[in-house]
Amino acid sequence: MSLKDYRVSLHWSAEELARRAGVNAQTVRRIERGSPAYLHTAQAIVDALSEGLGRKVTIDEVGIKIRIN
Repeated sequence: MSLKDYRVSLHWSAEELARRAGVNAQTVRRIERGSPAYLHTAQAIVDALSEGLGRKVTIDEVGIKIRIN
């Protein structure tokens, strides 16, 4: 499943996921479109998803590309 699939399965908007992860909603949308994310941002997003799902999901499982620089 993709990041968007997980988010939609929780009935969360991009804004809700962003709020729970402490990031900007535009950042969530960019990552959902395939843009890479900084590691700390990706981790915050999967932590929020994990909390919502009640189980641990990983960056790899969600398919977030990590920005290296």
